[in-house]
Amino acid sequence: MTVKKCFLFFLTCITCLAANAQDTDEGLKRISGIVFNNSAPLPNVTVKVVDGEEEAITDSKGRYDILTKAGDIISFDYPGMDQVKKKVEESTLTLNATLKMTVQELDNVTVTKEKKTKRTQEELYADYDEDEDIIKTSFGILDKNTSGVSMEVLDGSRLSRGAVYLVDALANQFSGLSIRTDPSNPNERVIFMRGGGSIQNATPAVYEIDGNIYKTPPAIDLGNIKRVAKMAGLAATARYGSLASGGIFIINTIAGTSTGRGSGQPVDRALAKNNDYKGGALNQAQIRKNWPEYLKTLYASKNFQEAKSNYESNAGKYANAAHYFVDAYAYFSTKWPGEKFQKTILEENKTKIENNPVWLKAFAYLLQSDSDSKGAVDMYKKVFMKRSNYAQSYRDLANGYVEANEIQKAANLYARYNKLLKDEFLQVEEEGAHPIIDREFNSFIVNNGSSFMSKKDMNLAKSEVVDAGIRLVFEWNDEQANFELQFVNPEKKFFKWSPPYDEQMMSQTSEAPKSSIVEYFIDDTLPGDWQINMKYRGNESGAPTYVKVTAYFNYGQKNERKKVEVFRLALKDVNQKLFELNGNDLAVYK
Repeated sequence: MTVKKCFLFFLTCITCLAANAQDTDEGLKRISGIVFNNSAPLPNVTVKVVDGEEEAITDSKGRYDILTKAGDIISFDYPGMDQVKKKVEESTLTLNATLKMTVQELDNVTVTKEKKTKRTQEELYADYDEDEDIIKTSFGILDKNTSGVSMEVLDGSRLSRGAVYLVDALANQFSGLSIRTDPSNPNERVIFMRGGGSIQNATPAVYEIDGNIYKTPPAIDLGNIKRVAKMAGLAATARYGSLASGGIFIINTIAGTSTGRGSGQPVDRALAKNNDYKGGALNQAQIRKNWPEYLKTLYASKNFQEAKSNYESNAGKYANAAHYFVDAYAYFSTKWPGEKFQKTILEENKTKIENNPVWLKAFAYLLQSDSDSKGAVDMYKKVFMKRSNYAQSYRDLANGYVEANEIQKAANLYARYNKLLKDEFLQVEEEGAHPIIDREFNSFIVNNGSSFMSKKDMNLAKSEVVDAGIRLVFEWNDEQANFELQFVNPEKKFFKWSPPYDEQMMSQTSEAPKSSIVEYFIDDTLPGDWQINMKYRGNESGAPTYVKVTAYFNYGQKNERKKVEVFRLALKDVNQKLFELNGNDLAVYK
């Protein structure tokens, strides 16, 4: 089957799966799509056939499907945003739309925007009063068009003067927000941004006002607000740490100060106080001193034959310890790749791992670092068969298919995943694999969609792929592993991240987490070298945990390249250096 037919089949799958019933009227067909605002899916948009009766509402992910026919005009409406209309053609299978805030036009005034170019901090400071897309933050001045940070910026004059409280003024102007009762204080209301945590573990947004951080909405004169920016997801966490895992509103006031009174109490800025990195992380040479004797013996081997003999002498002793064979594979793959002995180790011990997803994933990581895409796919297939109710199983296998250039299989798996989400057989894991699947699915479209998508829609998909700079994806083979990642920026300030699961929660639910993956973007707002450390706290089995790190440079671009490294974690409760990002390279501390 040709690539073109493959993708037509893929889109047909999605369209058909989205339909609730078989269309019987001649000429009618169902089309589907996603509605965006500022590159984020927009829920509750009214999608309607103009001069017709068919109407749909976008779901929480901005998705819709509607019955239509060629020649129909589809309108997309949302309060406070400009209406968009699109025509259905004979070949139309999907229609995406982007809605923008309604802008009031002034008489006899024409405003044009030229393509933005990067400006220095001094230039941004000079342009601040005139350019409404610029916001001042604790980490410098950002231009939303060139900073590589996904955010919305709004002039204070557009805030509703009819609102009494800050939360209402913001909720009336920014998309993807909901106001709820503060979980820790029933008398207070807080704002939740879309993607700010799962329903069970949602995190409210925080606020930066003229450099001070507030955990809850502060009392502030709305007329004193000059400009406000909404920053969500990874962009917020990368700058403000876990404090802003639910997103942050950055507010610049006219007077340059806020009252600081009322419900919100200022707290230390995540990267401004109390997170100076003072070193002390162990390098790999120091970690090796705590290796088991069999690993020390292997790495002390003077030649291949000695290494093989040392491996075989311990193979019987550790016959029931799968990690021994993982470690041996990693050693021979690194030290003696030309001998291909690591393949022999895997082949001879397949029966020890074929029923255990934890060890199947560990070997899949090593196969991927060996550029053995087909071997990795075989491992991920076995994981998928045992964990078909895990979203990450779909992601891992689809990603493996793409690496192995099995495009049709990847397309079919993405379609199946979307179908199961729609039918609620799978749950959206906002803090797990789902956001990553969304991003990689858009990357899949960008790289393979030219045969079935318009240039405009491909550009829209591209906007969902590229956040900024270097993309880091961390995966670990044991979902019950407990650890802490530490990101040290070029100014030697750090923020930390740990998996959103803990032993207490698992003991209460008796259910292991279903995702073992997280991604971060290192943008160029702070030029220089980044250092990534990890503190390992162990797992329930007591066996080592294996972490795969994939660094994507120029992610989503034609010149994208990636580097894969696998790390063995066993030494507990010490901070160890994993790697450093030097410009466009990843340097591992050996």
